[in-house]
Amino acid sequence: MHDQTSKTGQDRRDGFLEWMRTNAPGIQVLDPQYGGGDQAKSADITKAIIAANPDLKGIYAANEGSAIGVLRGVAESGTTGLTVIGFDSGQGQIDAIKNGQMLGAVTQDPIGMGKALVDAAVKANRGEQLPKVIDTGFYWYDQSNIDSAEIQPLLYQ
Repeated sequence: MHDQTSKTGQDRRDGFLEWMRTNAPGIQVLDPQYGGGDQAKSADITKAIIAANPDLKGIYAANEGSAIGVLRGVAESGTTGLTVIGFDSGQGQIDAIKNGQMLGAVTQDPIGMGKALVDAAVKANRGEQLPKVIDTGFYWYDQSNIDSAEIQPLLYQ
């Protein structure tokens, strides 16, 4: 995880953990580790996790810095066969998905975010009630859809 104090860090952690509890109760999930989004720190944490858990099957990285650090830690440990998934969509993750180092990732929808912002601003200006939460959307991308017209505009390269 990138951090435990920001709302995005908390939500990405808690959403993952809740989904796993509900949908994959037979899978043991290790306690979250926090690398601050720092690639070097995340790589070191990843190597320690791998060393302490030889039966590890996969790692979820909750932001781009964490994901790149996890990939680096996996490579430096010499481990193969781990499933790595991430969050965000920078060039390093795009390359890792295309070359098979990372299974896939969740990307935000910056186009949807901009539209939702303008819609909310117009409604607020009119004095209309706004919902407490505005869902701006997200997408899963992997090798099967990374080059699609739906996903390409959402990636930052």
